[in-house]
Amino acid sequence: MERLRKNVHDECWDRKLTYFQVLFALGANWDKAAGRREIKKLEPFDDETDVEILQLYIDLCGGDLSFSSTQAIIDRIVTFTSEIIERLHYRCLRAINCFLIGAQEKASVEAVEAIEEYRAARVAAKETTYERHVFGESLALLASIMQDATFLDEALAVHLDVLDAEDLNSRGQALVQRNIGDLYRDKGDYLLAVEWYLQATDLERVDIVEVFLSQCYFELGELDNAVESIERVDREQLGAAAKFDYALAFGAIATGSGDPQLLDRAKVLLGEVGEAAAPYFRQRRDSMLVSVVETQISGRSESMTHKARQVLKSAATAMARYLVLQPNFMGLGIDVGKVLDDLRTGPAKHSHGSCDSGKKEGRG
Repeated sequence: MERLRKNVHDECWDRKLTYFQVLFALGANWDKAAGRREIKKLEPFDDETDVEILQLYIDLCGGDLSFSSTQAIIDRIVTFTSEIIERLHYRCLRAINCFLIGAQEKASVEAVEAIEEYRAARVAAKETTYERHVFGESLALLASIMQDATFLDEALAVHLDVLDAEDLNSRGQALVQRNIGDLYRDKGDYLLAVEWYLQATDLERVDIVEVFLSQCYFELGELDNAVESIERVDREQLGAAAKFDYALAFGAIATGSGDPQLLDRAKVLLGEVGEAAAPYFRQRRDSMLVSVVETQISGRSESMTHKARQVLKSAATAMARYLVLQPNFMGLGIDVGKVLDDLRTGPAKHSHGSCDSGKKEGRG
């Protein structure tokens, strides 16, 4: 493919071939380090109109970009995509970025407008499983931003509907079950959250679920189970957002137990996250660190345990989920056989990031 790319002299097709090289480098295990090395060959993206390339870039390199650079890439995706579901997803990402820097009102307006735009264009009977999933996650995000139980209930209903989809494979079922567990945890129904997390784990074990299980056990007053769950986590398998959740949960459990060794480890973990994080996360990290240090000094107390519990509850889990929602070809476990059947019987779906569309915008 590299030899083919070097013999292509049309800029648009050259970039598209590099895009496929990125996908090849990512492989089945989604090797982001390898993908980043390839996609950086396409920088800069100031004039890029290929939505698929922009999506992949924001997924692989978004964590290294400044707020303004991230918003600029998202703006280009929203401008050039022809897919209403992608406008919803990336407008919600734009809302998250605003929320994380403290612009809560702007974030709320953006998320509400994005969801209402999607509702107006939505044809439920024709929605794909992926589209329903993104809609449900968007509702969960809005519930987190606005602290509105109505959106949380609607998000739950959408996720339960997605779970009935015939084209979900076991990995997709596990993902949706985890999402449902998250929603019950957000609602404060920790027993049901545990039930859904355990169902998901039966299909696919994911380390972050052990983190969330530990949070639920902590809230239920089952400290032994909480410690057991958090100790099963392989921290090296966690992404940046998940490491924040892990450190926060560890801090709460250590504060609640008063165990000196757990407190020492929690202090180290909390010290390792947050310095480069957005203000929203950094503030919560600092609050949990205060609880840990004060417990180390004065010993376990109900007041410090309560404070740690409140910090843990205030962390908006839907935001962390949305931040790592990958582009649509990797975002949900879909049964490929059923997708191929749909493609054989349905109208062909043309790429929204085609070279012809790029030329219409003055590229190529």
